[in-house]
Amino acid sequence: KVLKGVLLATPAVKEADAIVKLWAHESIRVFYDRLVTSEDRAVFLSILKEVLQECFDRNWESVGTLLFCDFVPSAQPDAERASQYSEVTDRSVLKAVAESFLAKYNESSKSKLDVVLFEAAIEHIVQIKRILSIPSGHGLLLGLGSSGRKSLTTLAAFIGGLELHSVGDLRKHKAQEWRQSLRSLIALCGVEKTPTVFLVSETQMSNALVTEDLPNLIT
Repeated sequence: KVLKGVLLATPAVKEADAIVKLWAHESIRVFYDRLVTSEDRAVFLSILKEVLQECFDRNWESVGTLLFCDFVPSAQPDAERASQYSEVTDRSVLKAVAESFLAKYNESSKSKLDVVLFEAAIEHIVQIKRILSIPSGHGLLLGLGSSGRKSLTTLAAFIGGLELHSVGDLRKHKAQEWRQSLRSLIALCGVEKTPTVFLVSETQMSNALVTEDLPNLIT
């Protein structure tokens, strides 16, 4: 999965320092983001710093605050695309781009997103967008109720040009209706070739139908 993330980068990321930063960033996204205690995260960072020094002759300070994304316009003059998966060097530009996408979403959608894009929220959007950029990417978002997980995922899907697919109250779904909704989802992705995000909430995960079928979709 680290290599899948590294391969998101274009040839614009070719300098040794940039490649090392990209590798460290993808390691953080794949391993660090899965850890839930500060102790485990501290242990991982100490291992990462050790590997950076021993294998790449780089110290942590030279790597800096890492954040890569693919929806900020590239400054590379020979860029193959308007935006490339590259390091974010100016957080103010990232914030402006994210706010622009939020405004476009609210202009084009009947259901408005009422979210405040503070720094942590923007970083979460970047992380979610990275997951959605990887083929068959999937993630588990942990947080308190009404903390913005659905809104940030919706915005990340919009940024990536992905169709957002979800189901309603599963307490009202019978097995046949649930399976039919999955067939529609699979047809949308596999037959119509529409890039799609399937969003399932924690309340829906308590349904036995979901816990039985969902692992088959993501494996």
